[in-house]
Parts: sequence; structure tokens; C-alpha cells
Amino acid sequence: MLVEAGGPENLTFLQKNCRNYIEKVRRMRLGAGDAYAIQKYFLKMQKDNANFFYMMDLDEEGRLHNVIWVDARSRTAFKEFGDVVTFDTTYLTNKYDMPFAAFVGVDHHGHSTLLGCGLISHEDTETFVWLFESWLACMWNCAPNAIITDQDKAMQNAIEIVFPGTRHRWCLWHIMKKLPEKLRGYSEYKHIKFALQNAVYDSLTREEFEQHWTGFIDKYNLYNNEWLLGLYNERQCWMPTFVKDTFWTEQYENALCDKVEKEKEADFRSWKSWIPCIIGYPMEKQFQEAYTTAKFKEFQQELTAKLHCEISSFRATESEIEYIVKEVVMVGETCRSVFFVVCYDDRGCDVRCNC
Repeated sequence: MLVEAGGPENLTFLQKNCRNYIEKVRRMRLGAGDAYAIQKYFLKMQKDNANFFYMMDLDEEGRLHNVIWVDARSRTAFKEFGDVVTFDTTYLTNKYDMPFAAFVGVDHHGHSTLLGCGLISHEDTETFVWLFESWLACMWNCAPNAIITDQDKAMQNAIEIVFPGTRHRWCLWHIMKKLPEKLRGYSEYKHIKFALQNAVYDSLTREEFEQHWTGFIDKYNLYNNEWLLGLYNERQCWMPTFVKDTFWTEQYENALCDKVEKEKEADFRSWKSWIPCIIGYPMEKQFQEAYTTAKFKEFQQELTAKLHCEISSFRATESEIEYIVKEVVMVGETCRSVFFVVCYDDRGCDVRCNC
């Protein structure tokens, strides 16, 4: 505004007036009586179940600034499914037109399960620190092992402050869906997109990624693309080869409604249904008894995929055995052999693979 006006002397207001206006607009857009209604609802929920948790953040004038709530079921779910958490803020098209923040995990059916939510008036570091600290207190100060967010810098700062021991990564889906927006202007967009996807999804090691990335940047002269440069500089936050040493579940869906009912129905179907073993290994029978139907199906897919693998060579050292495993994979309509290095340490029953 200073630039457009040609200098501060041409403006009819001071910087302080501008900041006050921005602060007023950013306040929680609650109508008359809404804050009271929220508090009344929370008190009722807490009366019905003492494990219902909520916190309300008030500004210096006593007005509602931010709010977080976690029901008893979500607190219990965190104990089982809170190792990996997705955190997201989405602008809802409701009358408040303000960010709705959700903590989401993945349950034993592969469904997303709500682990807490809030309404916030700002999306800055200070607000996220308040939200994360409140949620952490609700969860008995047990931080998740890993957390997935979008590329928001304020979130990243707050995570470093509140969850210093938690592994943080950016959601790969959020990044890859931006390819058309960021790269469609190039005449060779389709080739660039394919080369980028190849670097992201087909690199098994960091060295392979560096080679693929440098190759397509050089081939298509993309040195001046600031978006790609930013992604490369922060590659440790999102690139699969840089984050694969940590266990990550995935967020299967964003819808937060009727989750409880869906899980109950899935539990019922899993208890009442039975999937036969397809190979008959003792390990398969063990998982048939222990897993839900959805997870046992996933296990069977992995088990049958083992048929496409064979050990091509191995060597033993004092501490472990290293296997070279060849897997036949389909690329389009053709078969291709991919080699993996698998190391087994029998002292700790530890298995590592470069995949």
C-alpha cells in the first residue's frame, strides 16, 4: 500500500491503524452468543464424559481467540493409532469462514480416525504452538512418532518447538498435485512431469535421486524455476528416499464425518467375515487370526508379491547376511527386473532393505 500510494505521507492512516484492522479481521468470526454456545456444549460433553477435553484461548479483551476439543473416543484412539498423525487446516465454507484444524490418524481398518480438532483465528507460529501444546497436554504429553503436514512454514516452526523429537514430513500428495499449476507453462510439460515423477517414485537411494533430479533439471533447463529449487532445498522433508527410514501411515480420506459409525461397521464385518489363506504358510495363518479383514488383505497382497522375488546372490559377514533380491515388476506392458539389497542381522532379528 505504501508503494501504491507513493510513500507514507500519501496514506490517510498509520501502520498501527493497519495492524489493528488486520487483527480485528483475523479474530474468530463468531456471532453474538456463539462463544457462549460453544462453551455450553463443551460443558455438557464433559459432564457426560469426564475424559472430554477442551481448551479456549481468549484475547486480552476476553474474546474467544482459538479453541480445541478432543472427545473421549479420540483420546483412547490416540493410544492405539497415534504413532503417525496427519495435521491439516482447511478453510470450511461455513458462516465463520475460518481455519478448521484436524489431527487425524489411521486405524486398524485403514480408515482415517479423528484425534482432535479446533478452530483458530490465525495460521501463524504462535497460534500453532498454542494448538499443539494444548493437544499434547490432552494426550498425556505423549508426542506422536511422526507427523505429516503441508508445506506451511508456521506449522514447521511450531512442530520444531512443541514436538522436537517427532519426525516431520510434508505430504507428498499435496506436492505432486501442484505439478500442473507449477509446470504446465513449459512446452515439454508432459516430459518434465514424467521425469520428475521418475525421480520421486523410482529412486531407491539418495544417490539415484540426485542423479535423476540433476538430469531432468539440466535436460529441460529448469535452473530458474523457484518452486523446484525450493523443493530440492527441502528434499529431506518430503522425498521418499530421505524419509523412508521412518514408518509412515497414509491419510486415506479427508472426510471427518461418520467416522465412528464406519469403524463400528468395519469391526462388525471383520468379526463376522473370514478370508481363507492362499498359500498356507504358518505366518499367514498367524496374521489371519490377528489382523482385521482389511489389513489381512494387504498382507496377502504382499505375500503373493513375494512370488515375483528371488534371491540372486548373498554374502555373509560377522554381523549380518546381505542378500541381493531380484523382483520382476511390470512397467506398462513390459516386465523389468529390479534389484534390492536386503540385510539381515540374526542377533536382533533386524531386517533392512534399500527400498
